[in-house]
Amino acid sequence: MKILGERLQSLRTGTQAEIAKKFGISSQAYSRWEIGDRNPDPEELVKLADYYSVSVDWLLGREGAAKEISPRLALPAECPQCRVKDELLLSQSRSIENLTL
Repeated sequence: MKILGERLQSLRTGTQAEIAKKFGISSQAYSRWEIGDRNPDPEELVKLADYYSVSVDWLLGREGAAKEISPRLALPAECPQCRVKDELLLSQSRSIENLTL
């Protein structure tokens, strides 16, 4: 996956060997990720996203710009559970606003 490699290269601040050591892999393995010969497994992708403070979707080219990880972004807006959660939070917020001290 070429986009993954390009994004890993753009995020890396140290050497490939330094980053590889942090992930417990060889520098050759990390190099292969960057040049697109190999892809990290799903667990490694999550670790990479956490380490670089980006989403897995961004690493894989599914989002245009880097952004901080947000649990809110992980669920689609039309998700019924999201709507219920949003309504509950709004209701709680209104209840707190109506309290008088």
